[in-house]
Amino acid sequence: MNHTSADGRILHETTRTTPQARRELEQAVGIAVESFARCFRELFPRIEDELFTAAQEEVDRTRQSRILDAYGLVRANRAHIESQFRRAIESIAQRRLHPETARATAAARSAINLDALSLLDDNQVEADMVVQRMVKRLRDTPSSGPNEIADLDDRLGYLLGREHVDDEESPLSPEALCRAIQRACEQLDAENEVRIEVLRGIEGLLNSGFMPAYREVNTHLSAVNVLPDLAAWRRQRYSVKRTTGSATLRTTPQAARVDTHQEIAPLTPTETQAATQMRHADLVDRLSRLRAMQPQSVDAPSLSESPDTFWPTLPSSALDQLPQLVPAMPALGTSDASLLAAMPLAELNVLHHVRDSARTAGVARDEEILIDLVAMVVDKILADEQVPDRIKRLIVRLQVPLLRAALLDRTLFATPEHPARVLLDTIARSAVGWQDDDSDAEVRYHALVFDIVTTVENEFDRDLELFERQTQRLDEFLKEQEGIQAARYARAAELLHQAEQREIADMQALEQIRDAVGEIELPEELTDFLLDPWRRVLVEATVTGAIAEHVSELRYVMTDLVWSVQPKITKDERDRLVAMLPLLLKKIRLGLSTITLAAHEQQRFFNGLMNAHSAAVKIGVRSELQDRAFARFENRVNDLRIDPLAAPSDLHVPVSTEMVEQLAQQHAVPIQVAAQPSQDSMQHAVCAASDIDRIVANLKRGTWAELTDRDPRRVARLRWISPRRSTYLFTDRSGTEAVSYTPELLRLHIEIGYLVVFDDKDLTERALDSVEAALSN
Repeated sequence: MNHTSADGRILHETTRTTPQARRELEQAVGIAVESFARCFRELFPRIEDELFTAAQEEVDRTRQSRILDAYGLVRANRAHIESQFRRAIESIAQRRLHPETARATAAARSAINLDALSLLDDNQVEADMVVQRMVKRLRDTPSSGPNEIADLDDRLGYLLGREHVDDEESPLSPEALCRAIQRACEQLDAENEVRIEVLRGIEGLLNSGFMPAYREVNTHLSAVNVLPDLAAWRRQRYSVKRTTGSATLRTTPQAARVDTHQEIAPLTPTETQAATQMRHADLVDRLSRLRAMQPQSVDAPSLSESPDTFWPTLPSSALDQLPQLVPAMPALGTSDASLLAAMPLAELNVLHHVRDSARTAGVARDEEILIDLVAMVVDKILADEQVPDRIKRLIVRLQVPLLRAALLDRTLFATPEHPARVLLDTIARSAVGWQDDDSDAEVRYHALVFDIVTTVENEFDRDLELFERQTQRLDEFLKEQEGIQAARYARAAELLHQAEQREIADMQALEQIRDAVGEIELPEELTDFLLDPWRRVLVEATVTGAIAEHVSELRYVMTDLVWSVQPKITKDERDRLVAMLPLLLKKIRLGLSTITLAAHEQQRFFNGLMNAHSAAVKIGVRSELQDRAFARFENRVNDLRIDPLAAPSDLHVPVSTEMVEQLAQQHAVPIQVAAQPSQDSMQHAVCAASDIDRIVANLKRGTWAELTDRDPRRVARLRWISPRRSTYLFTDRSGTEAVSYTPELLRLHIEIGYLVVFDDKDLTERALDSVEAALSN
């Protein structure tokens, strides 16, 4: 058992010998290497998907090419990357586990390679920056439940005889893991920029990909009795620090090297987490002060100090008495919608009754305050306007399991990743947007949520993993529905993307064709033809993905057409004109068939072209100036390039509503264009300009909003934003009804309240914000 010395140092169990600790370390490292390797192998399909998606969304053509190269590199070198990673993580872990051997090897290498040292190049610096971000991502985003990395830090430090182990010293730290990934990528035969894209593709998958490995090592160490009760150990350590008034002294010579001018040592990751929980515990402190000003029962016990809200505690009397404290409310256990709807929502919160019963039953004051806090949170959940009443009447049945979870683990309100909170938030998030139309998907959804709530209500006792399993059930259903919905709105997003690309391509084509014809003398009909119908033909071919050879043929039509109306001064030129005309006219007609041009407009052009050809043959005189002008025209047409992806990133692209409506009608896709508000509506702004800027800047895919200009009002989800943010596509939950907004219409609809964007915070976070606001007043 741990005990404390007179000077405040935490001493480890005297029965744990150094050889035993060394064996446990070696065994933990072996398990971790196997787990990391397995997790990395299972991550490859997701890495490929991440890179492919990033390439699709990238607007910079050069970087898109690099990402595609990285995608192909990963696909072709899976086995090689995996073996190099395994070798690297094992090497790093062993070197840190045996630092004396590593130092000797490093010294020998430095003596040999001293003359070969060089400054880091930019690519190496960029790769190191990506690795640093990867480490921070792992540190800052713990998985659901306990913070596995912080837990492992404490256990490894315990085995190494230190209170704190730096990232660069720990054999299994996030820094060690990310350096191993970097080394594996460095072995790939590719340019540095491509290897960096591979690292970026892995970056976003680290937490979900490798957290199971950290969990497995923690489980193993706990099973072999290495700090199995971390909460009690941390509580003791915190108590020692608070008593001594200074940082705990290190227990090893290596750890004792601290700045003598520094009175308090830097916080460890575990201490940082405790500080975060203390900040969240401010809610409990405020409620405690509020309750202290209220009359207290004579029989109620008092506390000598602040409630311990930082670590999980052992089962308390409130948990033991909970079945007797909860009143019977049969309406909460029924699937009958009419019976559920009979009671006002505010009356479905039974936790205020539980709090009053707990007070008379003599429950400890800190537990009574915790019950009161959970009751206030449930009140705010039931008042939340973003969650449909039908779902709130199901969520309310989770109030007692939520209270039980809070009593078991008092970090619930300090940890967004707590399994109970995650389930509540997932249910609330998934409930938005259903239309109550009794569709097959909606019936299945409500039946699933009802079953999940019933399962938790009936089976939850102390196993928090029950929440995780139910969340997984709901996630699987939502993932299936997301695929169905994505397929429905994909065509609408594709057409809107084409509309944006058309606008960019049109701007490019207009500028280049206008530049080409600017210095050459042409009949007015021909100039108008090149600047309008034929420009649209070129744009259509580019946007719809015509092959490069076809686009080149369309450019050649321009030069042949302009040459055909130039004065012909030799018999060879006239013969060439006669020979080329049938094929040229055929190409022109085929090109015009890809766009919409009225028949009489086409006929007028061909009549004018015939007159121009007759004039060209009759004139018989052509100046050197005309030849030079045609040569410049020909060169500019040959250099003409239309590439929407190569446009400047800050280019403003005004996608017209007319183009969207035309595409929707042409392809029979149900896209509605947001309506221009009436003049009367525009006189009543409900949102300030600064708020509009913030709302629009924070819009992202998945954001929900209420469309109040619809009758009846509808809730829609932002499904897609064009790469240049020129078009925003909102659809209903099913993905069938789509509404597109230009940036101007979007801002206008937000300003006058036609589009009300939902708060993107999770339900429990919104409820806690409301509780905090209430306690502050």
